[in-house]
Amino acid sequence: MYGLLRVIVKELFQLRQDRRMIPVLVAGPLIQMLALGYAANTDVNRIPTLLVDQDRTPASRALADRFTGSGYFALVGAVATPDQVEPWLVDGRAQVALVIPGGYGQDVAAGPAGHPPRVQVLADGTDANSAVVGLGYASRILGEMYVKGEGGKKDKKKAAQLWIAAEKGGDNYASILMADQLFSDITGGKQPGPGKFAFRGGVPLADVETAISWYEDAQKRDPRAESKKRAEMAGNFALPCMWPRSVDAFVKGNRSTS
Repeated sequence: MYGLLRVIVKELFQLRQDRRMIPVLVAGPLIQMLALGYAANTDVNRIPTLLVDQDRTPASRALADRFTGSGYFALVGAVATPDQVEPWLVDGRAQVALVIPGGYGQDVAAGPAGHPPRVQVLADGTDANSAVVGLGYASRILGEMYVKGEGGKKDKKKAAQLWIAAEKGGDNYASILMADQLFSDITGGKQPGPGKFAFRGGVPLADVETAISWYEDAQKRDPRAESKKRAEMAGNFALPCMWPRSVDAFVKGNRSTS
């Protein structure tokens, strides 16, 4: 500690002798901070994607179009079997592979009564950032399909699992989807907007707090103005409604023990 203090004192004496170094020391970090702030971007667009469509039905083509139409995935080729995927990933011709097995269309047509449709997304692990973000984007797209019932059984729980995986994978747009779904569940199907709303009876405070935390995450990470506005409206109206419920529970608890 004493040695470090001596070095600091020495450098201060050096600056005192050469005052021209002071602007350099101040300007350098500022320029780096501004440059990196605009240059650093975790969004990954048009990920080279390989398609393995073993089903070849309108449903499988619709799923592939859902991926390529999102703007995150760019189709660079198609092969017949999953065994042919590895050379594409190893050579760098593709970073992600979408595998649609045979029978996908039948499962979609069967709806809730049939088996849940299954797909597989493979990623090139040598480019960790693109792989993780690409899998996150894929999870978000599949989650949206599950919550809407597109392509088979409507499954909110599965959609939530996929959105959580997408958020962990660095997808900045998954938080608002998760928040809106939770908000809809605790308000009887409503979405944040101007005006007042009421929670369904018997909603635990923990559920309200969870929804608000997802909206707060969306405010920080989602760059879209409409998402930030929706999150702000949800926070403004949800927080006041929490207090009466908390106070009421506190009063009832005290009465029961007195």
